[in-house]
Order: sequence, then structure tokens, then C-alpha cells
Amino acid sequence: MRFQSNSVASLQDINTLLGIPPPTLSTTPQAYVDPTDELWIADANIYGGHWKRARDAIRSQVYRANPYTTVINTETTLPFDTLSYGAYGEWNLATGVFTAPIAGIYRITASLHLQISVATRLYARFSNSGAYADALFHDFTTPAAVYPYIIHGSQSIPLPANGTMSVVYYTTQALAVVSPAQNSIWCQVHFEQMYAL
Repeated sequence: MRFQSNSVASLQDINTLLGIPPPTLSTTPQAYVDPTDELWIADANIYGGHWKRARDAIRSQVYRANPYTTVINTETTLPFDTLSYGAYGEWNLATGVFTAPIAGIYRITASLHLQISVATRLYARFSNSGAYADALFHDFTTPAAVYPYIIHGSQSIPLPANGTMSVVYYTTQALAVVSPAQNSIWCQVHFEQMYAL
């Protein structure tokens, strides 16, 4: 028996089947949940207002392109200065803060490549306004030696719409970023899934 479908539903496009609204005219991010519980996002300034799956569209990366030396004995937001990608204007490079365009669980991942020369206490955390408050991802006192030191962390964090995240560090010694560039000191954030906040 050969399968053949002539049903009206099979001829409809996916947007119709999922009830996706027409392109939005709103210039602030709009959210829509389809019948399969997939979250979609649209903004008139982005992709012509067409709806995109949030997990596909909300992805961003920033990094430090210019030389940087850490501030000592003060918790400091890491000042990224270059946007690699991010369609929804999530990052404020002047403040180093990511702002969630819609509510959900966001995966934040950061890597810092620093030059150690003396014994140093160093910790880093994902500061955020979400349900989990701050998420410490590194706390260590290095030995007194000269070597490059890499800090890497990743965390899933629930955020409300317009909730914020940043990478905050503390160190007892001034440390230089090793070869500032996209592969040396960076942060990525992407939308993972819906979350009832």
C-alpha cells in the first residue's frame, strides 16, 4: 500500500499548522507559544518582524578585543568591547550586561585567559537578576609562578523578560588578559527553553 496524503492540513505551511501569527509590527520583542510548547520570538526591527524559534534566534557572543588588566580587590563586571553576533541587541557593551529579550532559561558560558605572575586569589561568577541569584563558577588561589591561566564556566539561568546577566570577577592582583581576541576572553549566551517564572 502506497502512502499518499491529499489532506488540506498536509498542504498548509508550518506557520499555519502551528498557528504562528503574521509578522509583528511591534518594535519590542513579542513571544508566542505554539501548540507543541515551542516558544517563538518576533520584533519588527529584526528579520522583518517574522517569527523565529527562540532557541534558534536568541544567540549572542561578545569578547574583549582590546588589552585589559584586571581591577584589584573590587568585584568588577568584565568589560567586553566587541559583539561577534546577536540579533536582538541583548548586550550593552558599555556596561558588559546581557538583557533577556523574553523570559526563559538561558545558557551563559564564559572563558577568561589571564597571565598569572604572583599568587592570586581569583573568583568569577555569573551575576544575574534571575531566580538563582548569582552563580559562582570559579574560586581559586593560584601559586606564585608565571603562566597563563584559563577560567571557564557555564550555567543555565532562568531569567524574566528584561532580566540581566553579566560576568563578574574579583582578584587580589592585577592580571593582564592574554592576547585579547575572540578566542581569549569571551562570553556566549543562548536561549535554552521556556521557564515559568
